[in-house]
Parts: sequence; structure tokens; C-alpha cells
Amino acid sequence: MYKAELINRQGVYFEADDVVLKFILRDEDGAMVTDFTGMSIEVEVSDFGSESLLQNAAAGGADTEITTNDNNEIVVYVPARDTDGFFPGYFIVEMQITVSSKVYTVFNDRIYFKAETLDW
Repeated sequence: MYKAELINRQGVYFEADDVVLKFILRDEDGAMVTDFTGMSIEVEVSDFGSESLLQNAAAGGADTEITTNDNNEIVVYVPARDTDGFFPGYFIVEMQITVSSKVYTVFNDRIYFKAETLDW
């Protein structure tokens, strides 16, 4: 079974900010995945009221939502337009991947959003 780890966790994220989440993905042997060819990756950030659903190109999303970098990290970009209106509190971050028609939930954890303090 695959498992993802959030490697750039911050203590607090701010509503109406761009948020970048970086993950590494490990396979069933614990080795870091380095080939994402044909892998669908979807991430949802939700408090069960407000939410942002992001997908990589293989899952039908934009190339800018979920990408991989030269360090074999999965980079998830949550734009400010999605976080605008997120109420203060914990949000669930869940990642699902599809490999060879099999769906795996590889990450499910919480991050904290704080209301923006100034009206820019």
C-alpha cells in the first residue's frame, strides 16, 4: 500500500493565501516513488463546508494544481481564490492516487487555517 507524507507542514495557514503543500510518496516497500507516469493524483482540502478539490493532469486537472518536482515530491498548489472564505479551524487534507485502475487513499490529516488578520 502506498503512503504519502506532508514534508513542509506549517503550524498555521492563512485564509485567502496561496498554499503550497509538498508530499513524498512511498510504495508498499517504503521506497520513495520516483515515477509518476500515468498516476492520477487528487487532493481535497475540506472542513465539510468549504473545500478545494485539486487534480493533476492525469486525473483531468490543470498542470498547475498538482505537479511533481526534480526532488520527486508531489507539489500541491491551493490558490488563494480557493482558501478565501475558509473559516478558522482545522481542515482535512486527503490525497488519493490511482495506479493501474486501483484507488489508494495515501494521506488523511488535518491542517489549521487562521483568518487573515488584515484586509489587504
